[in-house]
Amino acid sequence: MDNIERNTGEATGELRQARIYQDRTNAWKRIIFYIFFFLAVIIFIAIGGSSFMKLFGGDDKN
Repeated sequence: MDNIERNTGEATGELRQARIYQDRTNAWKRIIFYIFFFLAVIIFIAIGGSSFMKLFGGDDKN
């Protein structure tokens, strides 16, 4: 009985460790995704800003 409890205790400890590691990697993936999304928005505004403004009624002379 004591041996089984010790084994399950080690298993839950490993699961807890794996869950912490999973949260950390998910946080990094989320941060990287937001950085790429932010850069994509900046590039989109820089390249297609004038044509993008025409959709909202900006004048064509610029």
